[in-house]
Parts: sequence; structure tokens; C-alpha cells
Amino acid sequence: MPEFDKNAAYIWACFGLGALMILVTTLQVILAARAARKRLAALEAASGKDA
Repeated sequence: MPEFDKNAAYIWACFGLGALMILVTTLQVILAARAARKRLAALEAASGKDA
């Protein structure tokens, strides 16, 4: 069985961390967009406009 190179472990760790950061950022954008849509709907309802 071949040995696991230390550089390979570092590369995989960086890859995993990068993927996690992308996932978290994507989720933050989705949640912020949902909240903005909710606020916009509430403002439109309060002003009496039909969207």
C-alpha cells in the first residue's frame, strides 16, 4: 500500500476547507436573498401596492 504524502494531505485539507467556504457563502447569499424578498413583500403590503 503506498504511503500518503504529507503534501497530498495538505492539498486535500485546503480543498476541503475551500469547498466548505464556498458552501457557507452560498448558503449566506441564499438566506440573505430570502430575507430581502420577505422584507420587500412586507413593505409592498404596508404601502398598499400589488406586486
